Amino acid sequence: MTEIDNDAVREEARRLLAAEEQAMREADERNPVLPSIRTNSLGAAQIVLDRFFTKDGLRQFAYWRETWYSYYEKLWSQRSDEDIDHFLHSKLQLCRSIDSEGEVIDFNCAQRNINEIKYQIQQLVNIPSHYRAPVALIKGKWKEQDARGKIVCRGQIVDMKTGKVSSNHHMFIPNGAEWTWDKDAPEPTEWIQFLDTLFEGSEDEVAMLQEWI
Repeated sequence: MTEIDNDAVREEARRLLAAEEQAMREADERNPVLPSIRTNSLGAAQIVLDRFFTKDGLRQFAYWRETWYSYYEKLWSQRSDEDIDHFLHSKLQLCRSIDSEGEVIDFNCAQRNINEIKYQIQQLVNIPSHYRAPVALIKGKWKEQDARGKIVCRGQIVDMKTGKVSSNHHMFIPNGAEWTWDKDAPEPTEWIQFLDTLFEGSEDEVAMLQEWI
């Protein structure tokens, strides 16, 4: 066999090995292997939370004042216990675990196992009930944030004094407007006409209404 043939064989071997490693990574991405629920339920919950319920380094779940929340369609919204059970059940079906003999098997989606994962995730995403929203997770600790002069809408926090717009995902705020802020939106002529009719052209009363709102 010539040197050229040897190089071709080595290159093909490297290609096959790379393809196999990529396939293994993709398989693990779809079907992560969780540690034993019996011996390390916290570790299993951390993998589930990181793999399925974290986006761009930000968690999609929060638990505050005995209520679950999820970040969905760019707003934090309340979720029932049944919702969380469903979310976890659908993802845990994709997972695998290690049995007592060290073999990799499908994860057992029994209710007791889902409840244990749910409990551990609750501890990981819990916001102390005495904290007042909005709060942000900074260096692993929840901290209350100053929301004066700001409005929350879909995907955005808008500073009404400066016009600065930032994402609302990093900050837990359990409410928000359904619409999206547009700094270039045209003047609301119909609303202004309505106010003009309502207050018979009194600019002082319109200004008072705006200040009150």
